[in-house]
Amino acid sequence: MLTAQEWNWRTDGPAPRRSETACEPDPTVWFARAPAPPELAAQLSAWQSPDERARQNRFQQHEDRQRFLIARGLLRVLAARHLGIPPAAVAFAYGPFGKPHLAEKNSRTPWHFNVSHSGDLVVLAVSHTHEIGVDVERVRAGDDWDDVARTIFDSTQHAQWSRLPQPERTDTFLRAWTRREAALKALGLGLAAEDIPAWLARVTTRELKLPSGYVGALATHAGQIFPQPP
Repeated sequence: MLTAQEWNWRTDGPAPRRSETACEPDPTVWFARAPAPPELAAQLSAWQSPDERARQNRFQQHEDRQRFLIARGLLRVLAARHLGIPPAAVAFAYGPFGKPHLAEKNSRTPWHFNVSHSGDLVVLAVSHTHEIGVDVERVRAGDDWDDVARTIFDSTQHAQWSRLPQPERTDTFLRAWTRREAALKALGLGLAAEDIPAWLARVTTRELKLPSGYVGALATHAGQIFPQPP
């Protein structure tokens, strides 16, 4: 299990020099809370590119816009730490399934990242050595996961899962779901990818230790960002 570290905007940001990150473990997972206080929100908004502002404004709910703002702000701060440039100068590009990565002009040395959010929690994982994926889910009592569980468990596993008492059933499902989602994100694949079990066999996953009420997983993959089918 890997423990996620809470990001403190007051002491950890906005952009320490690259030498300050030399002793961080690899991979490293950070989390931050949404919404952002007004002063912080103004700073994060000032760093955004026009594309990011447009993407944020497409969200209908205020809570979704706030999560996006925190996620992109934290990503820019961490990328700036790695590159030794101001957060506003960081540029991103996107893979065929929408996975972001550093734009070519910013990708002088390897730096992989992935973001996930649920509830008021934003989680960001970074690695200098592996493609990486992260997924987080807020535990919500009373949700019925049966239909989705049938898509990730085989018939034997589903039968065993169905016999579990609540809340163990919810917890077991979310741990399996976040591992799968993190693995697909590490591979740069979408949910529509073919032969998903063969892809997942290539990925190493770990459970994340997160604040109470949340379940998460981290996945790493040593291959190229968008591998060819096995």
